Amino acid sequence: MIVEEASHLFDIETFIPSALQVPTVSSDGIALPAMDESLRDRLKRVVLVGDNHQPPQTLHNQSLAEQTTRFEESFFSRLIRLQYPVTYLDQVYTKPEVVSYFSWRYEQPTHKVVVSPVIQTAKDYVNGNAGFYYSSQWIDVPLFQNQGEVAIHSSYQNLGEAEYVVATFQYMCLLGYPADRISIVTTYEAQRKLIKQLLYQRCQLDHDGAGNVFSKPRHISTVDSFQSLRNDFILVSLARTQAIQPGDLKLALSAFSRARLGLYVFGHLPLFKQHQAWFPLLAQVRYPTKLTLVAGESFPTERVQSKMSHLDDTSDVKSKILEIEDVTTIGILVYQMVQQMQHMKSQ
Repeated sequence: MIVEEASHLFDIETFIPSALQVPTVSSDGIALPAMDESLRDRLKRVVLVGDNHQPPQTLHNQSLAEQTTRFEESFFSRLIRLQYPVTYLDQVYTKPEVVSYFSWRYEQPTHKVVVSPVIQTAKDYVNGNAGFYYSSQWIDVPLFQNQGEVAIHSSYQNLGEAEYVVATFQYMCLLGYPADRISIVTTYEAQRKLIKQLLYQRCQLDHDGAGNVFSKPRHISTVDSFQSLRNDFILVSLARTQAIQPGDLKLALSAFSRARLGLYVFGHLPLFKQHQAWFPLLAQVRYPTKLTLVAGESFPTERVQSKMSHLDDTSDVKSKILEIEDVTTIGILVYQMVQQMQHMKSQ
């Protein structure tokens, strides 16, 4: 028996399918005769597949969620905690620039996460992302109109960050990126709703997610709902500007590990720099934190991904680099691109 996403299943959820391997009643509820003992032993091996560093299921019953009960702990995580033998699947099919954002969390003395040699020469993984100088980047989002996060029914939303993410999605679509290869993921449900509302408004989408210029991304999701999914390009909104909850880092790492070719993280960097738990992640943020674009490109590009900061680049690309100061700047750029496209269509 193979159990996928085992780290998100409570003990009882893992036990039930094991116990049901030998039926004792028919579909009509009639008791079946006793089986031969050999049939009762037909379950020879159980394989649990999962990631114990991912956030566990949410347990709403506070009495059961107390640390002393460990009721929220999956059977999978329990075995790892008790040092049961583990086989690590340490090869990933992700660009190295993206891998660095989450690989540090999984490194052990006996193994480390490596990029599969199968993809190291594939064009999608060697070339850059059209219109972006970097394949992965943390974009520092300053307060928008002197306002940051807003609490909404025990969740949080951030208007400036939502606007920034939506404008970046529009920019990608205008360059020719297929919308279904882009996912927008956030750590809070209120932020997800806000991003979806803004995206449908800014992109002028109908109820089915279709429009004249834009279409909806493949996912607009919270991290919890996205944990078993992946996509080529992921835009992550962290939402917080005032305080961080203990589980936010796990949620963020879960989202980061789901991107194959491009990861763009939108967050208020001064806040995260105040929390020691985030230091190993922030050490991977080697590039400037202003969104760095390359003008004049369309999807896909033949430009090979540079390994250096754009500040040190001496190639022909340097003259095409645009640093986006804030959400207003990216909004103006998208507006100009739409106007230019409509003008060309009218001719």
